[in-house]
Amino acid sequence: MTDFEKVKNYYRHFDEKNRLQNDNSGKLEFLMTMRILEKKLPHLQKTEEAEGADGAEGVEGAVLNEVSILDLGGGAGAYSFPLAKKGGKIFASFIPHLSSSISLVQRFCWSPDQVDINTLEECFESGRFRNLSDKGFQEGFYPASEEIENLFSANGFEKILLRSIRGFGYEKEDVIFKFKNKNVFSKILDLIDSTAEEKSIIEMCGHAMYVGRKSVLPVI
Repeated sequence: MTDFEKVKNYYRHFDEKNRLQNDNSGKLEFLMTMRILEKKLPHLQKTEEAEGADGAEGVEGAVLNEVSILDLGGGAGAYSFPLAKKGGKIFASFIPHLSSSISLVQRFCWSPDQVDINTLEECFESGRFRNLSDKGFQEGFYPASEEIENLFSANGFEKILLRSIRGFGYEKEDVIFKFKNKNVFSKILDLIDSTAEEKSIIEMCGHAMYVGRKSVLPVI
């Protein structure tokens, strides 16, 4: 069972509020997330709070004219199912199974007190991770993209979009931000967008996002 005290203790000390601006990986994640929101929420209004806020707090403050739910914390939005109105949209980010499992290999090498070979094997097999120590990220479940699709479909949502957030820019952020020519930088982001729905990229390139709409018809 989940030890919520360990999870809460982790976030007491982790700078989650500024995660999306502390380094280039966070900055690219935020930038690409905003591009998704601006395309899928045509009435998006950037309030003064949203323009001045940091990270996901600003995103949440910017959603005004549509019944929408955002879960940018990787929880797949399951807690939001009862809140969604018919026709409303949901934006849920998650870390796919393979992407997370492979990233644990580095932690296995660098922090054997947190991850041993059994922990690593369990994540590859089931998508579940439990930290062996009280240091670092504590635990999580990492589903494959088809599991996310099935989860939302079973709860009455129609898929609008399923894509990788950073796409092929994942772990190449420092290189991408070296492009100072605005036109070139914009073209790179366009290329990321154009390939972000490829399944191989979704599964292997960090956080992904599901965008769905609550069906107005009963799910049979």
